[in-house]
Amino acid sequence: MAAEYAAIEDAAVELIQAGVAPTDPRAVELMDRQFKAVSAFWTPNRESFTGLGQNYVDHPDFKARYDAKHPVLAEFLRDAMAAYAEQRMA
Repeated sequence: MAAEYAAIEDAAVELIQAGVAPTDPRAVELMDRQFKAVSAFWTPNRESFTGLGQNYVDHPDFKARYDAKHPVLAEFLRDAMAAYAEQRMA
């Protein structure tokens, strides 16, 4: 599972570097992988999946981890997860 999380994060960094918005279908599709990875441990609903993304920005440990990969990765994940929840978990 760690390899899948790393692959998702790396793919998100590639999207950021390509100038892809978190609401773009490619980002939303990537968050489908994120949702499936998270669901291996618990099944989030729309609110909790969005909240998890917000936690990536708000919690210092998550923020530092994602900032180490890319300075806006936490925010990108938060926004893409919210877009996924809005579009696919309604």
